[in-house]
Amino acid sequence: MRKINKKILLLSTIPPCSNYSGGQVLEQLCQFLPKNSLVCFILLDKSLHPEISKELSWMPMEYFSKPADGWPKLPLYITPILSFFGEMYHSLFTTRILAKKVIAYGKKHQVDCLWVTLQGQTTIRLARKVAQGLGVPLLTEVWDDPEWWLKDNHIDKISSKLILKNFTKDLKFSEKCATAGWAMANVYQKE
Repeated sequence: MRKINKKILLLSTIPPCSNYSGGQVLEQLCQFLPKNSLVCFILLDKSLHPEISKELSWMPMEYFSKPADGWPKLPLYITPILSFFGEMYHSLFTTRILAKKVIAYGKKHQVDCLWVTLQGQTTIRLARKVAQGLGVPLLTEVWDDPEWWLKDNHIDKISSKLILKNFTKDLKFSEKCATAGWAMANVYQKE
């Protein structure tokens, strides 16, 4: 593994914070890092209001509205059709726009490494694109099984297949991957 000398770019759907469970996990992990070694690009749901602790107030953070992760459960075949066209739009257009913004942010801060929480289809789609665009190693972290996430957010079968394929490629491309537990780590290691 390449040695990380200067800065890590954290790409996540929640910042290291004290008032949301995922943010609390990140907050604990970030406190192990030296001051000025981390910058964050956060794809935040507009309904969330994270509270950043004083210990991490030194971290530069860029916020951008997260694209919709889920689709409403509607009668008949409306949800899968809505999901398919919405996910194709995000895959073809939104991901490109976001990747350019994250890459520009990473270059501005001269990052040496990309750390991505693979939480939902947006970060799954962005992980490799951003790492390749920056020319830096990719470190990934998985909290929830993406299959559960896709079902829970009513993502159609075709989009789900493509997202899971991207997820597998992200894991293979990663220099290191952390998971929420040993069982998950064993499954991903075997695959």
